[in-house]
Amino acid sequence: MKRAASHLAIGLALGGAAVLALADERPSTWPVRLEQNWKSRFKQFRPDEDARIDAPRGGWTGPVIVQGGRNIVLDGHGENVTRLQFHQQTGSVTVSNLRIFLNEEGDAIDVASRNGHSPDVTLSNIVVGGLRGSRDTVHSDIFQGQGDIGKLTITNLVGSSGYQGIFLRGTPDRAVGSVYLDRVALSHSGEALGFLLWFGSGMRTWPDGHRMGEASPRFPVYLKDVYVTPRPGQDLSRSIYPNRGVTDAQGRDIGAYSIDGGRTWRWPPAANIHGVVISGPPPKGLFPPDMMK
Repeated sequence: MKRAASHLAIGLALGGAAVLALADERPSTWPVRLEQNWKSRFKQFRPDEDARIDAPRGGWTGPVIVQGGRNIVLDGHGENVTRLQFHQQTGSVTVSNLRIFLNEEGDAIDVASRNGHSPDVTLSNIVVGGLRGSRDTVHSDIFQGQGDIGKLTITNLVGSSGYQGIFLRGTPDRAVGSVYLDRVALSHSGEALGFLLWFGSGMRTWPDGHRMGEASPRFPVYLKDVYVTPRPGQDLSRSIYPNRGVTDAQGRDIGAYSIDGGRTWRWPPAANIHGVVISGPPPKGLFPPDMMK
């Protein structure tokens, strides 16, 4: 039997425990399982359940893991939170209005679905910083799809990373439907050698003719007002992928290139990436002032 939903607030205690409490507002469109105590940093829903999760005042002090559910909505209400992980959702994942600052290796937001479903993912009004990682340890990302995802929409995201930014592999075991980035600004922190935008994989040909890497399906990517600040002394081709020298399974060029001296970068038609990435920080006024602090 379908039950009327209550607005949920999830708070993590410093010792690793969490309390699930009802908030004052009670929308009627989200059927959820009501539990008074959440004793771990893990919440599980049935595949047909929808849930709205609201960050408590003060945010969360430990990783939040949401397992299962159909349509999951998480609203950070502008609070500081930590790592978010979503696993095996069957419909959609929507995350908004939060700030993620990490002091450890690991991804900021992961969405994984290997159960035959491809949830749509929407991220909006998010600031991410403090990510650390390395080639030899953890490849930390601002966002990673760790399984099939459908339509990915990212709007108003400002992020800095010590390793990688938005990572979308797009291999047969990690299918991506489509990607829409609108008002996204990414920058490097630290000296790690990762990429801030990674759209699928390709086949790289080295100067000696040796080919290494893997071919992958080319999912469509649409870019609008996307800014990436390269490392000092480098151009943007060292921060976005596929970059120079990358071809697809048919040998077609899919590497990024610039026709205006490195100010903007675009891709050949075979890459299926539409729009450009602009080198450098965004102009004043593109984002709300509090997102640029």
